[in-house]
Amino acid sequence: MERIKKKIIIANWKMNKGPQDAKLFFDEFLPCFKNIDEEKKNSVDLVFCVPYISITSALESIKKRNTKNIVVGAQDCYFEDFGAFTGEISAGMLKSAGASYSIVGHSERRLLFNETEEIVNKKVISCLRNNLKVILCVGENLEQKKSGLTEEIIKSQLEKGLNSVTALGLKNITVAYEPVWSIGSKQSALIEEVERAVQCIRNHVLKVYGQKAEEDLNVLYGGSLNLRNIFNILKIREINGGLFGRASLNSKDFFDIVNLVCKDSAI
Repeated sequence: MERIKKKIIIANWKMNKGPQDAKLFFDEFLPCFKNIDEEKKNSVDLVFCVPYISITSALESIKKRNTKNIVVGAQDCYFEDFGAFTGEISAGMLKSAGASYSIVGHSERRLLFNETEEIVNKKVISCLRNNLKVILCVGENLEQKKSGLTEEIIKSQLEKGLNSVTALGLKNITVAYEPVWSIGSKQSALIEEVERAVQCIRNHVLKVYGQKAEEDLNVLYGGSLNLRNIFNILKIREINGGLFGRASLNSKDFFDIVNLVCKDSAI
């Protein structure tokens, strides 16, 4: 089954880089990126999910250099549009600030901030309501992996996270498989493990939404991705890109990754 050829590369800076550091990153990264051959550069879409306070700085840097194929996203949002929710940022606010995407359901949000599947689903719905694209993260922890529950967990997270999402809404959702046990461990999942998980995602979407929705769906891998393992991961036919954490924080290192994806026709 023919897949979308264009790759999506997402940087999740997590709680790193305020406005000034974001500007310094792009001052180093963007001139290098612009020098990539135009045709090869057009084979990749880049999304930088930055801290809330760095969205404006990132957008200004991108606009200043008139750089195409790069957009800015957030790492989370709240599910209400407005109200007495001290410290929260709504999807509508992110959209008005210029963000194009928001990560939803990252394992750190689920684990450290006790986000339930119901909350994840509310955030997905809120993003779609506010015309913000979603990067929905799913994945199993180490105990679940050892118990052979990986596919069951992924299916459950998709069922609950996509509750009430229509086929039209699904067009604005990218699913990122991030095995929780791999994040930050410097240990990426084995190729066969990624293949099974990604096929589980696609099978679920095929069953619920149909063949066209499954063909159009972008599925990414995240979990200790770096320059050493990105080539083998992106050779997986069902994978459309990667979600990078630590490896996206250094401008030179991240450019090397992006450059490899752009230039290597085998990926």
